[in-house]
Amino acid sequence: MSGAPDVKDAGRLVADRDDWTRIVAEKHGPCRSCQSTDRIEFHHVVPRSLRGDDLPANVVPLCQDCHGAWERKTPGWEEIAHAIRASLTPLERQYVVAKKGKRFLDRYYAEGALCPKCRRQASITAEAKPKPEGAASIEGVYIPLGERPKGGEAFATMLALARRELGRDGDSLYYVLVEILHFFLTTPKERAA
Repeated sequence: MSGAPDVKDAGRLVADRDDWTRIVAEKHGPCRSCQSTDRIEFHHVVPRSLRGDDLPANVVPLCQDCHGAWERKTPGWEEIAHAIRASLTPLERQYVVAKKGKRFLDRYYAEGALCPKCRRQASITAEAKPKPEGAASIEGVYIPLGERPKGGEAFATMLALARRELGRDGDSLYYVLVEILHFFLTTPKERAA
């Protein structure tokens, strides 16, 4: 019999106490959904019941309320799932797709709003922003003419551009910076893998 092995047959990596302590230390941060820092729990993006591994790439911090709402699928869980997906780092996203596939990612962590009737992803269209009068454009970022941006303003402008380029406008600054750093600290060959 040929073909790819069944993902269900793959064993699940279980962390021992020391490994789990390292994972928790590495992944400690604000809730990926509401940004709360209270009562943080660690959520397996690919659930353990579906053979999700105890690896940093499969664990994200969620506050107790958001974690419970996602697990029980109580009202509002879709927004939590959307926030989790939007906050996934490239390594986390790569793990989920490699372990379960893009369909799993789309089903459990929808990229955008869901239609309340059919529960399918709704299409979202971005509005085009007009160029402000008396502004120069640098890589699609408008800077008022005659004004020299200060260091902080220039950094904020570059960060806004990076967020837009990554499609992460509404994301937490922390997670966007992590993704930007990952981009610049990896080679094009590593990013393509």
